[in-house]
Amino acid sequence: MNADPGSLENLRDLAVPAPVAFWPPGPGAWIVLTGLAAMLALLLRDLRRRHRANAYRRAALAELDATAASPRPDARSIERVSEVMKRAALVAFPREQVARLSGANWADFLAGSGGGKLDAPAMRRLLSQAYGAHGPEPAEVRRLIEQARIWVAQHRSTGKAGAG
Repeated sequence: MNADPGSLENLRDLAVPAPVAFWPPGPGAWIVLTGLAAMLALLLRDLRRRHRANAYRRAALAELDATAASPRPDARSIERVSEVMKRAALVAFPREQVARLSGANWADFLAGSGGGKLDAPAMRRLLSQAYGAHGPEPAEVRRLIEQARIWVAQHRSTGKAGAG
C-alpha cells in the first residue's frame, strides 16, 4: 500500500450488499396477501350463495326443456309450463301474491315481473285460452315454452330477500 492518498494502488472494489432474500416477505406483503385472501373468500361465498339461490331457475329450465322435447305438445303441455312457472314464482315471490293467480291475472303477473322481455299478449292468449275446444297448435306451445324460458331466466323478485 502506498502512503500517497491519491495513488491508484489504494483503490478497492465496491462493496456490494448481499442479495435481498425472497423469503420471508416483509410485513406489507403479508398485509396485502391477507387482504387478497379475505376478498377471495368473500367472492367465493357470494358466488356459492348465488348458485344456491338460482337452483330453482335451473330446475325450472330443465323441466321446460323436458316439456319442449315431448313429441306431441297439447293442452297438457301448456298446463305443465304454467305449473313450472308457478313453482318458480312461489320460490321468488311471496305466496300471498302468487298462489291465487290464474288465467289473465297470472299472465299479467308474468308479463309484469318478466322485466319487459316477454310477449305479454301472446302469453296472455296462450295461458287464458289453453283449454279451448280445438286445443293449442304445436307452434303456439313452442312459443309459450320459449316465453316461459325467458321469464324463468329474467324475472326479478321484489318480495323475498335472497331470491331472484
